[in-house]
Amino acid sequence: MGIITSAFRTLVDFVYPPLCLSCNRLLEDESDLCCAECLSEIPRLSSEHPLFIASRDRMRSSGVVDDLVSAFVFEKTGGLQKIIHALKYQNIEAAGTMLGHFIEKEIAARCIVPSLLVPVPLHAAKQRDRGYNQAEAVARGIAEKAGWQVDAELLKRVKNTRTQTKLSFEQRQKNVSSAFVFRDRNVPDLHDATVMVVDDVITTGATIVECARVLKEAGATRVVAASVALAAKDSDL
Repeated sequence: MGIITSAFRTLVDFVYPPLCLSCNRLLEDESDLCCAECLSEIPRLSSEHPLFIASRDRMRSSGVVDDLVSAFVFEKTGGLQKIIHALKYQNIEAAGTMLGHFIEKEIAARCIVPSLLVPVPLHAAKQRDRGYNQAEAVARGIAEKAGWQVDAELLKRVKNTRTQTKLSFEQRQKNVSSAFVFRDRNVPDLHDATVMVVDDVITTGATIVECARVLKEAGATRVVAASVALAAKDSDL
């Protein structure tokens, strides 16, 4: 069986060679999704980056988001856009796991220990079409490294919101208003809990703020937003 499996993998690699999601160059390690060069070229965030400060302050001003963790700057024509596109539209769920590993490093560097990871939920119709929730894939990538619990059922999206592209922060707030509900089921007590809400890319933060509002109303003591990347408000996301 080992010989057959090895031969099959060789055939698959021949027909579908492992290519970098960003630049399409052949990868030496078939378990990789991106080459080291492309990953190194994605702009990193720091707590002093103007985009990070503006995003954190905007979400903190809501009164329901307490902190923010993010790894990269999202650029419309950059390599990260291709990776996110592969995750969301090309059924490459493993890209979420890889990106989650980068966020986990940022969380560890900030000495944040979440009680629970909650991915931003998709509406059921959209999740059926896609086959999975990309935010959950990212959250499970974080958990894979750190061992934290993921609860993808704690929040439910009950409003199939229209695309937020081109909407202002205020318009996005209205668009996602009452879009999420807390599932009334046997869940851990959220009092004294730090709940981390995970998404792929945060633009204005309106979606995260609405999720945080529902969690705070359910008793969460602290809500931290986490994302693969932050995008400027004019990035068409």
